[in-house]
Amino acid sequence: MKSIEALRMPRPGERAIVDALADVAQGESTNALRQQAATMLVAANCGCGCGSFNVSLTEPVPAAAAEEVPTLVSSEPAIEVLPVFSPSGRLASVEVTYFLDEARGVPAPGSLMLGPSG
Repeated sequence: MKSIEALRMPRPGERAIVDALADVAQGESTNALRQQAATMLVAANCGCGCGSFNVSLTEPVPAAAAEEVPTLVSSEPAIEVLPVFSPSGRLASVEVTYFLDEARGVPAPGSLMLGPSG
């Protein structure tokens, strides 16, 4: 990941992806992830153009359970969006993987659905 000189507010697509993850989260993790999204700053972006980004949460927020937040996928193009959490339940990064196509940045949330484990 390429660090950003200063933490910045998430771009609309980055925030929309985290909101989409909160929409499919289960249990208390739905509210926890919404609160985390409201306070998150972007700390780094992947340099390959895939749209992956690291998150910094600078305020106290409730913990999310990683097992309650499923991955999101798309078939056209083949994409997986994987939320990565710290051991304390704070969102650490959002990993975007393009499997067959060239990376095109953060995918539109409307193009995504629950992954096979969701």
